[in-house]
Amino acid sequence: MDSTKILQTSCPRQLDLIATCSINENGIDSIIDDIEYDKQAKNDDDTELLNIWLSSEYVEDVVAYIAGFIVRRLTKVIKCDFCSLALMGKTPKSKLQIKKSEGGLISASDDVIQVCISAEYVVRTYPNLYTEKNVISKMVQLILSTIPEHVFGNVDHMTTKAPLSDCRFQLLKAIAERYCKLRLHHEGVSRQQSVERVRSLFTKYILFKHQ
Repeated sequence: MDSTKILQTSCPRQLDLIATCSINENGIDSIIDDIEYDKQAKNDDDTELLNIWLSSEYVEDVVAYIAGFIVRRLTKVIKCDFCSLALMGKTPKSKLQIKKSEGGLISASDDVIQVCISAEYVVRTYPNLYTEKNVISKMVQLILSTIPEHVFGNVDHMTTKAPLSDCRFQLLKAIAERYCKLRLHHEGVSRQQSVERVRSLFTKYILFKHQ
């Protein structure tokens, strides 16, 4: 069961739309593995190549799939019809989602996908932040600084509040933070598996040397 607090987005005070539920959706980690493999195969370490890679149809398709997962989580905790509708798309943007969907997957709107693509760019461009304190907060700040003004700009009630408490800001922050949590969770699992493989290799080597 999701441990997230139930929130009311129509409240004038600053909102916290960020949930703290665990990432346990089957298949998401494997989808991110595909992104990692595709990037490594192309060897895009250069910034220009990274931009080309991020604009590729394959990566946009996978990010759109993950965006749908994030929307599914957020719509469970946002009690504002306008905000919920702004998160959801009418038709699937991801071919992967169409292939895997059996009627239970939610499509993300273009705005959500745009935020997720920006988040993916930040995650890849600033790997040095992984070991710093408040890594998610720092990544979210970078992501928000890259979001165009037109993203989530079509809902009137979003701009009627203070800059740090309006719904647009909170939605952008919620999506960015969710995406970063998901990616950092995967990064942590991947690094742990790498350590375990090295430990297993050395254990076998030591046993072999002393047989």
